[in-house]
Amino acid sequence: MNYREMILADVKTLPAISTAALQIADVLKDPDVDIKDVIRIVEYDPGMTANVLRMANSSYFGGSYHIGSIQQAIVRLGIDKLFDLVAVSATHEVIDKPIAGYELPPGELWYHSVAVAITAKNLADSLGIMAEDTAFTAGLLHDIGKVVIGTFVEKDFDKIDATAKASDLSFETAERKILGIDHAEIGYAVLDMWKFPDKITRAVRFHHRPEDIQGGAPEVDAVHISDILCLMMGIGPGREGLQYSLSEEILSRYLLTPPILEKIVSHSIDDMKRFAELFGIQSGGDNYGI
Repeated sequence: MNYREMILADVKTLPAISTAALQIADVLKDPDVDIKDVIRIVEYDPGMTANVLRMANSSYFGGSYHIGSIQQAIVRLGIDKLFDLVAVSATHEVIDKPIAGYELPPGELWYHSVAVAITAKNLADSLGIMAEDTAFTAGLLHDIGKVVIGTFVEKDFDKIDATAKASDLSFETAERKILGIDHAEIGYAVLDMWKFPDKITRAVRFHHRPEDIQGGAPEVDAVHISDILCLMMGIGPGREGLQYSLSEEILSRYLLTPPILEKIVSHSIDDMKRFAELFGIQSGGDNYGI
């Protein structure tokens, strides 16, 4: 069994995210969703019920009275915000761990993922290029492949790093040369196993190579740009550092000038501060100056 086959076999051992979160994602595809259907899903998951109520009663939402029911919580949060919060909460257990090979301590990959999700959503909203919920979810899950491939990267990091530097390659390209597969393709395999929609799996698969999509794909472009912006801000670079660069083709496609990017980043930093407070993320603000 070669490296590629061994890594793909490990995909099957990754614990799935909350079934309830997947059900909510599916239900919310319907623009005319009945709130009773959402309530029913949340109430059957005790952990999610506790999280939703905790979030609804947090200072983040500034409620003037305490909420004790899921229906009241959803009214206060709103359906769109509920989805974002449930998605972040559901991925926490899978992503919030040290990632060997990339030198990412506990919480750092999760914080980077949340930051990319927020930035991708703000970018999509600013440019009007796609549904913001798709941008958020794709951004949140874009690096999930690192959870699987990390131990393999750790064993061959020196080879990967030397290959990247010697040939002026991105870290992801060097991964593929040495291991036969990269974290983006592994992420695609994970989400395909979990039966995520094609738009999201495609954004994860090509977030480092958006030019490979003929004619472009807004969800891929949004995650690509947001990932690089967050790395430039120093959010979650790990051992890879900044061995990636923004695609000039994508920047030109959306007429993204430095002032536009700076405005999106500024907006996203404010949102990240609130999310860090809401979820008790200590490392985010302390380590990144956010």
